Formats: sequence, C-alpha cells, structure tokens
Amino acid sequence: MPKPLQISEKALTAIAEALFLAFTESQAAYLAGISERTLARIKQTERWQQILQKRLEFEKPFRRKIWNGAVGWQGAAWMLERQYATQLSKPEVQLNLTASSTTNNTLVITAEAARELQSRASIIDAQVEKLVASKRSASDKFSASSGPNPTASKDDKSTASTNGKDDASSSKPVNKPARKPSKRALAREASAASKKRG
Repeated sequence: MPKPLQISEKALTAIAEALFLAFTESQAAYLAGISERTLARIKQTERWQQILQKRLEFEKPFRRKIWNGAVGWQGAAWMLERQYATQLSKPEVQLNLTASSTTNNTLVITAEAARELQSRASIIDAQVEKLVASKRSASDKFSASSGPNPTASKDDKSTASTNGKDDASSSKPVNKPARKPSKRALAREASAASKKRG
C-alpha cells in the first residue's frame, strides 16, 4: 500500500500559483519542489481540489480588475483569455478551436421521420434521373446531327488504314464530330465578314 502523501500547504500554494501563471503541471511540480510523480499522485486525492480552489483564489483579483476596468486590466484580460480560450477569447478564435477538435455527430431519428426522409430522397432521385436522361438525349441528338460516331468499327478501321495494312496504331477514326467554334473564333469570323462588306 502506498504511503500517504505528506505535502505542505506552502507546496500546495506554490503549485496553485504556478498553474494560475500558466506553467505546465511538470513545471509547477518543479517550482513546488516535488516530483511529477508526486503531483500525479496528488491529482488522485482531495488535495487536488484544494489546489484548484487556491488557483481560482489567485485568479479572483484579476477578474475583478477586468470587471472594474481598473488601470492595467488589459494585461489581466490577455492572460485569462489565453488560459480560458474556449470561454474568453474572440468568437473567431473559439470557432477555430472548436472546428479543430474532432467531433462525432450522431443523429437519432424516429422510424416515421426516416420514412419521410426516404420518400423525399426517392422523389429527388427520380428528378435527378429525369435530368440525366434529358441530358443524355440532348447529347445523343447533338452527336447524331454532327455525324457518325467517332469510334469506328473494325471494318471502318481496316479501310482507313494506311497502304491497305491493318495496323491498329496507324488507324484513325473515319468521321470526327465537328468541333464547336470558340467565341474568339466566332468574333474573328464576324470581324472578317464585316471588313469584306465595308
């Protein structure tokens, strides 16, 4: 059985003050003259609550200074803002702190709500399928109006090959669809046509 902790009130106060001044726990232990292991053991006892209470006692005058707007309140506010970033910092800093932490959001819904969501999703899926089908039919109409399919069959490749040889590397599609002219090309053509007229 481990022996009971014997720690003086002076050491407890030193730890509380060091923690208030934003020292790490290992630094606070060093300043109080105890080992980190001893501090870890203290954290398992009621003495840790005493340390936290003393730490808040150190903090109280600084909070009063801020609330009263006393001279030099900005330094106290700066210190507390860094110690309690999730409570006292600017909203954008708080947002960054919460966004950087990992969250696991789980939504629990009733069976009735799940059925309603499923019916909405099926309606949306049907609308999406309808849009995709209309895009496909418009695409098919465009390719039909621009000529045959650019992917030629085997018979087309053999007739288009060079010197009558059936070489797959030298074969090219017989009919390429017409490329849509760019806006710049259309503008040039319009400019050239207007110059011819005038």
